[in-house]
Amino acid sequence: MTNNLLFLKCNVCHDDFCIAKYYPSVGWHYHKDTDQYNNWLEKHKECALVHDPLYGVIFNIEYR
Repeated sequence: MTNNLLFLKCNVCHDDFCIAKYYPSVGWHYHKDTDQYNNWLEKHKECALVHDPLYGVIFNIEYR
């Protein structure tokens, strides 16, 4: 069972993608499926187009 999760979160549509999980017995386990990650980034290209530059960054790292 994981204790902590690390997410990449889109500030425009508020969708997130889990990039790492922390297991107390073995430590951090990083998401290694690059196809899923690339698909998630592709999906958020449109968010970058509607993004207001004054708002700041498009993606944030979120720790839960």
